Amino acid sequence: MLEYEVKAKMALWRMKNAIEGKVKAFFTDESGETYFISIIVVLVIVLALAVMFRKNIAELVNKMWTKIFQDASDATKTTGAQTMFD
Repeated sequence: MLEYEVKAKMALWRMKNAIEGKVKAFFTDESGETYFISIIVVLVIVLALAVMFRKNIAELVNKMWTKIFQDASDATKTTGAQTMFD
């Protein structure tokens, strides 16, 4: 075997080992795992609260929209949706 062939094979072997090491480290590294679990727990709690209070939330949103549209119509002195061509 020629010297450059040996060097090329050794370089490929080192590259293969480095890639295998990086892939293995990627799949076995557990850093950041606690953040993922924390986010999932918070989402579950928020969704559970939203389901428990969905009627109250719907009433609140409806009241807010009614108040917004009432204030807007009072401010513009209109009664509902009007266009500039009416």
